[in-house]
Amino acid sequence: MNDKEYLERLCEFVAIPSVSTDPAHRSDMDRACRWLCDWASSQNLLAEVWPTPGHPSVYIETPAVPDKPILLIYGHYDVQPAEDVELWTHPPFQPTVLDDRLYGRGASDNKGQIWTHCAAVQTLLEAGPLPCQIKILVEGEEEVGSPNLPALLEERRERLKADLVLVSDTSTAVKGVPTLHYSLRGIVIFEVHLKVAGRDVHSGVFGGTSPNATHRLAQLISRLHDPQGKVVIPGFYDRVRLADEREQALLEAVPFDPKVYQDFIGCSELVGEAGYTTNQRRWFRPTLDCNGLGGGFQGEGSKTIVPARAWAKFSARLVADQRPDEVLECCRRWFEAQSWAGEIDFRPDHGGPPYLLDPYGPMSAYMDKARQALRQAWQQEPLLVRHGGAIPIVSQFQTILGLSTLLMGFGSPDDAIHSPNEKFELANARKGLRSSCLFLSSL
Repeated sequence: MNDKEYLERLCEFVAIPSVSTDPAHRSDMDRACRWLCDWASSQNLLAEVWPTPGHPSVYIETPAVPDKPILLIYGHYDVQPAEDVELWTHPPFQPTVLDDRLYGRGASDNKGQIWTHCAAVQTLLEAGPLPCQIKILVEGEEEVGSPNLPALLEERRERLKADLVLVSDTSTAVKGVPTLHYSLRGIVIFEVHLKVAGRDVHSGVFGGTSPNATHRLAQLISRLHDPQGKVVIPGFYDRVRLADEREQALLEAVPFDPKVYQDFIGCSELVGEAGYTTNQRRWFRPTLDCNGLGGGFQGEGSKTIVPARAWAKFSARLVADQRPDEVLECCRRWFEAQSWAGEIDFRPDHGGPPYLLDPYGPMSAYMDKARQALRQAWQQEPLLVRHGGAIPIVSQFQTILGLSTLLMGFGSPDDAIHSPNEKFELANARKGLRSSCLFLSSL
């Protein structure tokens, strides 16, 4: 497959507004499924749409190759909403190429990356028989927590038999440097709703005497961390696995510039748990963050009230050996114990466990092949590091299918995924396509 065809097809894919969170885009979700199936059919490959109670998954299969490994490649066709359209330089679903970058919602997360592997399959097919059997599973609910994928894995266990899973839904650890990740953080999500009075009241008549829910909630949030940045919730760190000497050596090999990192965020200083470096904080330590909060009057102008209710959304990122149910229970107990604040309604949401692959264990032979493919395609030594994000289904590939996962990300750390002006570096795309072809051939 040449560069022109690769880019044209990717632009078609990115132009489909397959937003899984919005029911108004249900037909676009179906269009994305058909797009993938049409591509597979054009290559004479088996393609099936696997329905779920939510959005379907697409399954693509190449012919069997006796006595060779079977590789399962996973990705997702659903994308984040593209709200704040005024902040986009170009319309989010009108893919735009500028300065060797493709801009558009889903360009990096995850359409560009899963399409890279599809393009690699097509490239190898154009050259002759494939070196091994490849199964591709592309789901439509990753951005809403993959609620129906575990049941689908159970139901289709026989069809999904493989020797290894390959996922490209991450970015390089350092811009322009190829990266293999061997770990993902887990996640738990919850909301806290606070009630301090029976009704909102007039801030003049009753102000200074009635409790204010937004003030109380702010106090609650401020007490979650001590002055050293450590989460104060008892039991939160109980199972955290510390990095061993080999992991520390891998970490120290990362050419990291904190100033570049800080400039991308656009903040005046980097913060976090005392006693740890920035990379240790984002890859080896758990976190607890307030993701959003509200209460009182939210409209234009003013409404002089004392709010009776307020709410906040939280997520905790978990590291190796932590268990989502235990961390969630620790958080629930702590919040419900803060009776001084008012009536607490703790509402758990979805979560997923962390994932850790021993880079020196049974999968090291596949890891070596992947590193060699990246080394040859990028003409530099790849990094081997942990990753701060969460892909909950990766752990379930292990628990349900018994499969380990290689994480070979082609995104860039500044791709602005989940943000306005998401983009995919086309230099990464070209090197990613070559990396995928080399890795598949090595099997």
